Amino acid sequence: MIASLFFAVIIFVFGLVMGSFSNVAIHRVPQKLSLIHPPSFCPRCEAPIRWHDNVPLISYLWLKGRCRNCQAPISPRYPLVEAATGALYLCAFWKVGWHWNAFLPLYWFFISVTLTVGVIDLDKMIIPNLIILPATLLSLTAVGIIAWIRWDLSVLTDSLLGLAVGGLPLGLLAFLFPAGMGMGDAKLAAFIGVVLGYYVVMALFIGFFLGGVMALVLLALGRKKGKDPITLGPFLVAGGWISLLLGPQLLHLYRSIFGGG
Repeated sequence: MIASLFFAVIIFVFGLVMGSFSNVAIHRVPQKLSLIHPPSFCPRCEAPIRWHDNVPLISYLWLKGRCRNCQAPISPRYPLVEAATGALYLCAFWKVGWHWNAFLPLYWFFISVTLTVGVIDLDKMIIPNLIILPATLLSLTAVGIIAWIRWDLSVLTDSLLGLAVGGLPLGLLAFLFPAGMGMGDAKLAAFIGVVLGYYVVMALFIGFFLGGVMALVLLALGRKKGKDPITLGPFLVAGGWISLLLGPQLLHLYRSIFGGG
């Protein structure tokens, strides 16, 4: 029990650190700034952030959500991204366990990438190629290595199938109806497919369902009009997380309700 709690704390802290890096990418990648230099700074007064003011989650609470130098408010998005990453890392760990499970680092990578591009898409309505294309290539390489280690070719074929099922239909829609679907969404769906395999179908269904519900809510509240674009990326990300963590359970529930083998 104590060992499990120790590992849980370590993993959560590791997730907080990776969430802090995601915050850097969320802020800098759309502006085409380096992720390494300069060190973290306040976006308003541009004063460097001291190391003890840059501790994930804790510093935000200690500083009461304000810059130490200029007292400008710090967006609550920063601690939320950090806390979400830590919580999702823990959930992935509880799902697959440790035991030298080769998929766990891949799932953590998946969580960080999707969280980063999801927030960027929500903020800027773009899914940067600088993130999603290398992430897809790295994930496909990782799956290939896992297939080789396990001597199980189906691991790789499932990943390639997921890439095709996720990317090709949305890519075709983006090509035929560019006003209604972005090519970035297709690239994101392809990345989700690489990691989730055939569960990408579930991820797409959940993502489109959540996006449709949100569109109806925003229209009903008058926040959006019929021709206003609604970003799909965050909902695909949510679908990916749900399918990653609860895919088998949801599939079993579906089969128990509607039948099927």
